[in-house]
Amino acid sequence: MKTAVTGASGHAGNNLCRLLLAQGHKVRVLRHKDTKSLQNLDVDKIDGDVLNPSALEDFTRGTDVVFHLAARISLKGSRKEMLRINVEGTRNILNACKKNKVGKLVYFSTIHALQHGHPKQRLDENRPLIESSNIKYERSKAMGEKIIREHSGASLETVILNPTAIIGPHDYKPSLSGTLLLQLKNRTIPALIPGGYNWVDVRDVAHAASCAIEKGRHGHRYILSGHWHSVKEISEMVEKHAGKRTAIRVLPFFMAWMGLPFIQMYARIKNEQPLYNSDTLKIVARSSKSIINRKAREELDFDPRPIEETVSDTLQWFEDHPL
Repeated sequence: MKTAVTGASGHAGNNLCRLLLAQGHKVRVLRHKDTKSLQNLDVDKIDGDVLNPSALEDFTRGTDVVFHLAARISLKGSRKEMLRINVEGTRNILNACKKNKVGKLVYFSTIHALQHGHPKQRLDENRPLIESSNIKYERSKAMGEKIIREHSGASLETVILNPTAIIGPHDYKPSLSGTLLLQLKNRTIPALIPGGYNWVDVRDVAHAASCAIEKGRHGHRYILSGHWHSVKEISEMVEKHAGKRTAIRVLPFFMAWMGLPFIQMYARIKNEQPLYNSDTLKIVARSSKSIINRKAREELDFDPRPIEETVSDTLQWFEDHPL
């Protein structure tokens, strides 16, 4: 089958490409710039980006399934840039798929696009999209998902995937999750914050996405959640793999808020991406402990592995592939 992947150089994207190739699919990627994550992969590369409609027409022409992962996921940066890539870019890829009569579009949304209630409330596919948020990433992804839901039709099947915090090997950039693991291992993180998040292995997300080709139902959303763990528990998993103490003090939330300027300054001195800002603190504080993945388990063969295994595999990958 002929598949095409936007955002292929990213963490989830390059893992998906590797799996699709292993399954015997022909894979085309939209290349914005060369990255190590795509080296030595037998993929057809089309130069362009999601803001270039003509490049997207070339990219989608003759394909059976398109996976749209390209997005601005940074919790910093301008709102205008975020909206252009996550909203306008999504509309562009949708239009290109329609024009070239692509059979199916699998859109990678996020759990952040859905309204979050109390952390103990059950969160499943029936939760509505957020209508407003002062976190620009959440708002832009909700708007992108709304475009997919409103403008896909009988001529184009669409499937929406909503993963939680993705973590795992082949993390070349690295991602925020990968950066957390490295900083915990190297004890370069100044302090931990209370609370936690639902973490999911990137390989399990890629597997569910590949199953969506045949099994994903048109117009349906699938939550790809893994397991909730506190940041402190993640630290203990890193400690177990490293065989040395990585214990770091957990700050109360009020101290984390007060310390944000110093955290940003510390990151600049270390020339690292800061793990904490006002948005990440808000997200962790309200993170749901009951994110239901039953639908994906039943329909997409989704079976998330233990995160302790993921943490160990990821750290081993970083050791084998120094950044």
